[in-house]
Amino acid sequence: MGSCQFGLLKVTNFIISCIELVNAIADLLEVLVKLRNIWHEFSSKRKNRR
Repeated sequence: MGSCQFGLLKVTNFIISCIELVNAIADLLEVLVKLRNIWHEFSSKRKNRR
């Protein structure tokens, strides 16, 4: 019984870790998209000045 609960706890912790990792990656992608948009605006403004 005890070992079964321990295994379940490990699996639960693993799932939580995976969810946190996915959330972190999603946040990172969001930041990268924002940075890319800012970069595109910046580079297009520079081209317009010429």
